[in-house]
Amino acid sequence: MVRLDEQEIRWRGGPFNKRKMKRRIFHVTLGLVALLFVNGCYYVVHGQHVSADKLRRGEELNKYEVGSIYTMHLAICAVGWIFSPEATKEIIGMSFKKNRDTIVKKESAFFLKYPVIRDHYQYQYSRKRIAFDGNKSYSFLDNDHRLALAVNPGYLWRDSEYVYLEAPVHYPVCYNTHIGVTKNCHITINECLFSYLEKKEILHPYTVIYYTKI
Repeated sequence: MVRLDEQEIRWRGGPFNKRKMKRRIFHVTLGLVALLFVNGCYYVVHGQHVSADKLRRGEELNKYEVGSIYTMHLAICAVGWIFSPEATKEIIGMSFKKNRDTIVKKESAFFLKYPVIRDHYQYQYSRKRIAFDGNKSYSFLDNDHRLALAVNPGYLWRDSEYVYLEAPVHYPVCYNTHIGVTKNCHITINECLFSYLEKKEILHPYTVIYYTKI
């Protein structure tokens, strides 16, 4: 029988142990992601409504519920990027305490292509409220969904050089958003849950003003 000295055993065992450790980390990470996904699906379908009922009764939410709401908030960020990058950036901004109750200005012309803006901005020197039918315009099948998700309601005005569109970035105290995935499939989001996170200073509301030179 061939015997290996201690140094050779360490040398041969080192790379194997590292690979084994990497596989374990990968499997644990994959398991956590799967667990979060399953919990997220459960919470969207059932758990969020239970939490919303507790808030209506004036009860506080537990740590599991707060964590699930925040996870749902992050999931909205990840999925929302496909459908409305502007809305996703606004939501991400709510995670930073420095933004709380501030005004953030962003140079962008994305909103000018929509008829509700294009038909008014050229002569709209005073502030004009811009609003959408949430249950309809939030549908991914609607042409206005990108703007509606980012700015509803918003305020449009201009001066001699720039046109502005202001959007308060916060969640309503009690409002259900119905996001249409397909014609017959909608996801209901209880926004009062995110408003609860604002109250607990986990999410931070602010105002964004988009502007572009005319």
